[in-house]
Amino acid sequence: MTTLYQKILNLANLDNAQAQYLVGLCLYRGRGVRKNSTEATKWFYQSVEGGYMKAGHLIVKIYHEENTNPLVLEKAAKAEEDRERTTRATHANFFTDYYNKSEQDKTSNSIFNQALVLYNGKKFVIAAEYLLRAAKLGHKRAQYRLARMYKYGQGIPMDVDKALYWSETAKSKIPLL
Repeated sequence: MTTLYQKILNLANLDNAQAQYLVGLCLYRGRGVRKNSTEATKWFYQSVEGGYMKAGHLIVKIYHEENTNPLVLEKAAKAEEDRERTTRATHANFFTDYYNKSEQDKTSNSIFNQALVLYNGKKFVIAAEYLLRAAKLGHKRAQYRLARMYKYGQGIPMDVDKALYWSETAKSKIPLL
């Protein structure tokens, strides 16, 4: 019989960012497994790298709990910068990502609202361009609407593969970017 933890661990091993967060949370709190903040931190990092930003604050919390010496905290921050530079040189750290995500959400909402006005005005070709921009920024409703436009060929050529892609992306909990 598999435990709930084992099921979540199986999902986490399949690169599911939310499951990685939950595994880290179980390890951090000692729920269903022995408490291990070092392992928890590893899972939280994987979760953040997978796009699940909720894990970021727990990484900082663990550092503060275990490393109250300012020199150790500075060393941890430098290690994080080095890790970012070597593993994902083009990707900012998760704090910057969180801020950028907020700005990105505002932008994608604005673009989506413009697309809706165009769509409702039956200007499907231009609406599709706006929806594509918002969809690429991770706006779920834009992704869904774009999938329907591809499915029915509204303003863009009918394309079942693209319709399926945008439909699945809209359902996904993992951000596109």
